[in-house]
Amino acid sequence: MLQVRLLGPVEVWEGNRRAPLGGVRPLAVLSALVVHLGEVLSTERLVDCVWDEQAPATASALVATHVSAVRRALAGVGEAEVIRTRPPGYVADLDASQVDARRFEDLLTSARTRAAEARADEAAELLSEALGLWRGQEALEGLGQSFARIEAARLAELRLVAQEESFGLQLELGRADRTIAPLLAHVAAHPLRERPRGQLMTALFRTGRVSDALRAYQEGREVLREELGIDAGPQLRALHKAVLTNDPALLGPGSPPHGSARLGTDARSHDPSGSGARSHDPSLPGPGSGPSSRETAAASKARPRTPDRTASTGGAPAAPAPRPAPSHLPPDIADFVGRSDQIDWAVTLLGRVDEPGAL
Repeated sequence: MLQVRLLGPVEVWEGNRRAPLGGVRPLAVLSALVVHLGEVLSTERLVDCVWDEQAPATASALVATHVSAVRRALAGVGEAEVIRTRPPGYVADLDASQVDARRFEDLLTSARTRAAEARADEAAELLSEALGLWRGQEALEGLGQSFARIEAARLAELRLVAQEESFGLQLELGRADRTIAPLLAHVAAHPLRERPRGQLMTALFRTGRVSDALRAYQEGREVLREELGIDAGPQLRALHKAVLTNDPALLGPGSPPHGSARLGTDARSHDPSGSGARSHDPSLPGPGSGPSSRETAAASKARPRTPDRTASTGGAPAAPAPRPAPSHLPPDIADFVGRSDQIDWAVTLLGRVDEPGAL
């Protein structure tokens, strides 16, 4: 089946045979028809696509010549009927599955649907397949016409979205260690995008690299101020605060604690990482749900030891004494010593405060 590849240099393949589309103008004609797949492009519109505003006087006749050249190239792989004449111009008779850019968009849509259905594994696989269709840094490489630049920019943005959603799914699946290297490269290439920087901070935090996570935030904050004159957005600032406070909600499924004694919270209650991690066991205690281990130990020491009256009386076990609440106030201050003359004078003065005319 004929395959048209736009995610990189424009190429046409039939099996293992490549159609010889020599020349920039025939390549631009074919690319314009494929970008507007199923749409009839008039001769005048093809002139605008191929030459922009610098069309020669014979541009209309040249379009017909370039269409003929494309047909000859496709005939070499047995697909001469792909470009059809339809008044007032031409149309590419291809299925969407025969164009890699269309397949990429379909896979991205399917991955989002799977993710919304909490099928993260399937969504991650679809995104991996979609991103694997790219063969170069840009789509429609080698074409500088306006339509090609616009389509390349649109596909490039979708590619970034797919990459960042893939990172988020990997974090959700507990694969933080695998995402750090690609995230570092992604953030370096796109330093102004806050979402992948937050994902990088989350991955670093989950692997115990808190200082690196804070450094990533600081670098992003400096870049935003220098390049755009703005501060980091509220989500990135919230994530920075969560890292500073060692918020256990940032830990993904299966992540071991690293220096925090309160790791039993439900991650869905506060997830500033944007990774969409599934919740932990809600039966585990969370922050503020009970006294800390230090307070419990202190309370056990302060509790008076009472003998077990069950054996001696033969009755029901005695109700345990209520556990004293932990005290968070400092102890009473020590007595004031020294300066005895001044203390005597102050005590005498205060003792006569109720006497009329004493002061």
